[in-house]
Amino acid sequence: MTVLFQKVSEELGLPGKLISTYGGADNHVFCENGLEGIVLSCGMENVHSTEEYIKTENLERGAELVKALILEE
Repeated sequence: MTVLFQKVSEELGLPGKLISTYGGADNHVFCENGLEGIVLSCGMENVHSTEEYIKTENLERGAELVKALILEE
């Protein structure tokens, strides 16, 4: 999954930075049950605050990334 993510990110000109969440993301439930996955950030600003927002461009690029990942499989 991470190789596919890095390949598609590079093709789209996106940073494709991989970091560990140490089990704090929703994906850990899937991993505990043997399902591989990743959590994609959508480029939000001021996350988990009353000032949280996302730029339209980041939302659109995130959708392009998801589409490319689905079509690549």
